[in-house]
Amino acid sequence: MEEILYKWIPSVGFPIAVAAYLLIRVEPRITALTVCVQELVEVIRNNTANQKNVENAISTFNLTMIDLKHEISKINK
Repeated sequence: MEEILYKWIPSVGFPIAVAAYLLIRVEPRITALTVCVQELVEVIRNNTANQKNVENAISTFNLTMIDLKHEISKINK
């Protein structure tokens, strides 16, 4: 890799050679980070769906408890 860098410096210039070298070195990490971000997006989507399901279940439970409270109050009267 370093031999290629030394050959590029006279033909393309030092800044371009360093930028290309860094891009080649960093590219696998960028790919890995992209995969991680995609996995995180999927986890967030799943958690959002689960959270909505839990909120719906709690809402239904609360309505059921209110109905039960009314029924108990009718029996006690």
